[in-house]
Amino acid sequence: MNFNSRVVIALCLTSLTIIGLVISRMDSPQNEKIVKCSQSENKQLCWQDLLTETFDRNGLDKSLDLVEVIYESDPEFIDVCHTFGHLLGKKAYEAFVAGKEVKVNPKTAFCSYGFYHGLMEQMARSESDISRIRDFCDYVDAQIADQSPDATLQCFHGIGHGWVNVHDLPELWGNPIGIAQRGINLCEKVSHNEAELSRCATGVFNGMAFFYVANEYELEINKEDPLWLCRIQEKQYQDPCYLSLNVVLVNVADNNLLKAAKFIEEIPEDDYARHAMLNLAIPFGMMSIRGAGGEGISLCRQLQPRLIESCIQGHAFASLEHGEPGKGYIGAINTCIYSNLSEEEREGCLSYIFNYLPQWYSKDKAYAICKALDVEYREFCSDLVKKRLSEFNP
Repeated sequence: MNFNSRVVIALCLTSLTIIGLVISRMDSPQNEKIVKCSQSENKQLCWQDLLTETFDRNGLDKSLDLVEVIYESDPEFIDVCHTFGHLLGKKAYEAFVAGKEVKVNPKTAFCSYGFYHGLMEQMARSESDISRIRDFCDYVDAQIADQSPDATLQCFHGIGHGWVNVHDLPELWGNPIGIAQRGINLCEKVSHNEAELSRCATGVFNGMAFFYVANEYELEINKEDPLWLCRIQEKQYQDPCYLSLNVVLVNVADNNLLKAAKFIEEIPEDDYARHAMLNLAIPFGMMSIRGAGGEGISLCRQLQPRLIESCIQGHAFASLEHGEPGKGYIGAINTCIYSNLSEEEREGCLSYIFNYLPQWYSKDKAYAICKALDVEYREFCSDLVKKRLSEFNP
């Protein structure tokens, strides 16, 4: 297959960047509030109040519509979209406890599944009955597995987030080994298979990463060896740990990709190092989404040869994970095609994104994305989607 940069993707959609045009989909009072937030000195507080008000009045579905509109209308929302997904998840849990039905839909995948992380984090913190927590993930799976296949595993990631919270366990403060072990022990009790257990473990270590950065629960980063905790884990938990501490590495390296990658280059296991590198590249790929820098891919070529492809894939995946709600695949595929990559790099980049489509979207949407591509990419995309789907349903 000849992968060359002259090929044009047929799926490019016009980006709605003019606030007045974007918010025209909302009612007039809502329009005025969105504009007010865009002009506010404290946008995040304004967005929080607006989303909370919308959820309380109109429910989850309308709140997710609002997330999509705010994302399209203000580029500053990109960095906090996942956080507001957490907010809506917590609101949904409050509604669930109050006896209201929580209906999920594909829009709950917006902003890298922040909704599930927030909901399950709150449930895991609040519920003592592990079977009830597990049942909720099954409830999610029954509603949405065909439309948003990754939702159930994202649910387990959220459980891990919740169980690493030790606010009421001061005896564990300052004890990262104890905090991690508590979370893992609970993950083992709730998970029925390896995939669920691994994703729950990523929630544990990802939650700890944010505690490290915020210096919560007396956790302090070892700046000389920030990945030490991962090396001492049982073998099956080392990979989830390495790939989940990306925000710690970004913090230690002061947002310098090459400095952060030095710690990953010391990981002897190739698969663990590649997974960690892909996740590390995602925050730097988000800079390109914001238009705040696009030199990251060129930096990838300065890494160890075994990590270059993963670094490039991470930059592309940033758009899939954090791009415009429901349309992140556009930026991801365009990153692979229009980033001055070699033919081999482009093929590796596209392979990763195409393989991920049936995990992120419904089968029909994954195939529709492939069909909308330039003819040179259609068969390549469809073949990888078909292969991945066969792995889901052997």
